[in-house]
Amino acid sequence: MLKLMIVDDEYLVRLGLSQTIDWASLGFELVAEATNGKEALTKIHDLRPDVIISDVKMPIMDGVRLVEALYEERYDGIVLMLSGFNDFDYAKSTLEKGVYRYLLKPLDNNELISAVTEAGNKLTEDRQQRAFLQSARADLPTICEKLTCDLLHGDGSMEEIFAKFASYGIELPHSGGVTVFCRLNPVGEVPEQETHRRLAEIAEAMERMLSPARVLRYILGNHFGLIVEDADLDRVEYKLVQYVNGYVGDPLSVGISGVFDKVEDIPEAYRVAKYVANNKLYVALSTVATHREASKPIYKKHVVEALRYVSEHYSDVNLGIRDVSEYLGVSESYLMHLFKDNLNKTFNTCLTEYRLLVAKRMLLSGKWRVNEIAEKAGYYDVKYFSQVFKKTEGVTPSEYVKREHEKSKSF
Repeated sequence: MLKLMIVDDEYLVRLGLSQTIDWASLGFELVAEATNGKEALTKIHDLRPDVIISDVKMPIMDGVRLVEALYEERYDGIVLMLSGFNDFDYAKSTLEKGVYRYLLKPLDNNELISAVTEAGNKLTEDRQQRAFLQSARADLPTICEKLTCDLLHGDGSMEEIFAKFASYGIELPHSGGVTVFCRLNPVGEVPEQETHRRLAEIAEAMERMLSPARVLRYILGNHFGLIVEDADLDRVEYKLVQYVNGYVGDPLSVGISGVFDKVEDIPEAYRVAKYVANNKLYVALSTVATHREASKPIYKKHVVEALRYVSEHYSDVNLGIRDVSEYLGVSESYLMHLFKDNLNKTFNTCLTEYRLLVAKRMLLSGKWRVNEIAEKAGYYDVKYFSQVFKKTEGVTPSEYVKREHEKSKSF
């Protein structure tokens, strides 16, 4: 039951308001009456009424000054102001101080009952909403993750999802951006809790790399999704490649969508990011793929398995297609044709690509000399390695490192 207070210097008005209306049946308890604003303030501090019915003209402290005092004290309730026609212009100054409604004298009881009931309902709804938001604030990160997941996957109507974001005060991208899908591919059995911990660390590290762009994310199972409020696709791609190049751990599969202009396009953008990440050729290597690779064909099982074998034996300078075909139990001829048909590349080209991917990451880490990297990447001498590297990349290993460091300054 809400508490009600009547403030009026006229005894008959107070008597009429208190005796002619059954406030209890309307859900109100009449807790106090006062003859002026000063007396009312004292009782308000003690009794904390929810709804106050106050006259404008009163001695000592009138209704306008009472409302101003309550406004300064951040009174958490509703005031209904009673005003004679001649006092209305004076009373209007309290509109900005939180007065809910003005009622002209002489009063009509039905109009007053309607106004008080409406005020009580609004007050109850507002307090419930504030309580809900206050309790939700502690769970806001979890709520934000759930809504981000729903948005990326298009789970439910867009209107409902947008409304939920708004109700929790979470801003959606308003200047375009990209989506990112990242899957962790643990080697061996890893507990779910540990996988989630690792993904959280990776997601947070990527967010730092992408700063100052605002990022929304969710983590689920062995993957996470990001909405990045940055329409500079080249910057996002470079930053994530930079992160993956320095990443040490179980392989990651990262996919980046094209730029979306409207939030309604986010689910489709994310579908593309997920597709390019999952349609991965070098499964044992952490990779970043973009929407530009969405047109690539689905990789055949034997091709992926062959390159998985390569990922485990690439440092062997004698590694060749015969070793891989024997491991897979297929003929060399079949495997050669499969690579050509599925990738339009030879096995040796893919072997070189893989070795150079590994070499480039070692070069950028700064931990090894070029001759050490050549040996680790499966080349019998550093001169031959440098020749292959320049033929493929257009620059020498040392020039590549310099170029990448210069590029990092532009982002």
